[in-house]
Formats: sequence, C-alpha cells, structure tokens
Amino acid sequence: MKLHPSPHIYRNQNGSVILIVMLVLIAVSALTLTMMNFSSQDVNMAGNYKFDKVAFYSGDSGIYATPKFIRLVYPQGDPIQAEDPNRAGCVQFLNADDEADPAQAILNRIYGFEGRDSTADLNDDVDEEQSAEAADISMDGCDVPADINVINLGGIQMSGGGVEFGAGAEGIGSGADRATHFRLVSTGRDDSGNTHTIRAIYRWVDVPGGL
Repeated sequence: MKLHPSPHIYRNQNGSVILIVMLVLIAVSALTLTMMNFSSQDVNMAGNYKFDKVAFYSGDSGIYATPKFIRLVYPQGDPIQAEDPNRAGCVQFLNADDEADPAQAILNRIYGFEGRDSTADLNDDVDEEQSAEAADISMDGCDVPADINVINLGGIQMSGGGVEFGAGAEGIGSGADRATHFRLVSTGRDDSGNTHTIRAIYRWVDVPGGL
C-alpha cells in the first residue's frame, strides 16, 4: 500500500523562506555597515596622522629657522625693526603690541631682559611656555605656520674654545670661550588647527657658523 503525505504536514512552514532571506539580508547589512565604519576610522586615522605630521614639521622648521634670526640680533644688541624687510624678512613679532618699540621688546626677551614682561612668568612653567601668550616670534610670513618662544638660559664658560661648535655653513670657528644657551619652544600648526610643540636647546657661540 502506498502512503501519500498529508498536505497539512508542511502547513506551519509557510513563509519560512522569506524569514531566512530577511535574516541573511540583515546579517549582510550589519557586516557591510561594520566594514564601512572600520574604513571610515582608517581614513580618519590616516588624515589625523597626516595633519599631525604637518604640524610636527612646521614646529621643526621653526626650530631650525629661529637660530638664524637670533644670530642677527645677538650679541650685537641691534634690534631688527619689524618694518625693515631687508633685515626682519618674514619674521613677525608676537605679544609686543603694547610696547612702544616691539623690536626692542623682542630683543630684550632674546637677551633675557624681560623685566616685568608677562612672558617671563609664563616661561617658568613647562605648559605655559608653549602657550600663544608666551611666543616671541612667528614664522607665518615665511610660509612656516609656527610660533616660537625664545628663552635665554644664560651663558656658560667653554673649555674647548668653541672650535667644536663652529662647524657651520660659514666654516670652522675658533677663539670663543663662552656660549649662550637658548631654549626654543616651537609650536607648529596645520590647516585644521592641530598643533605640535617641539623643544630644543640652541647653543650660541661667538664663532662663524657656531651652533
């Protein structure tokens, strides 16, 4: 005898295919959204890394450019006037707007003669010394988005005559017995407003090319 299955056996499975398809679509959609989120995060991380590098190299350029400016005014004591492009070039003076002579104010800071200048107090704090209120010069006019705080740390007696520090672009120097240390705090920026601060010690010696 041949048995025929009742048509009512599969009655409860009506629509199960649609349910399975919907579950698969939801899973695929969730996976796609997750992958898109990861991709977006990777793009943002790459962008932030790029901007951070831009800010870093701007601050680094400020570190290398500032000694050239210092050597124009130290130790001759001849301030570079902001309105004299032949000497001041692209360097801009900062936080000296209230001074009768901004160039002299910046010169005083390079020499360490800040007196009652508010920037002197800021230089005593490692966080405040990189603030915009403590900066002395800007390299924005040189296409280097960086503000630099120049802090005179005082002079030292040198036993080697300074010869070992005179191997600059102007040749080997000799005859110097004193050096002055400057702490340079350069804060570079990028187009998005991110900043990167670099600190360095610049050793000035009275020889051609001395660094």
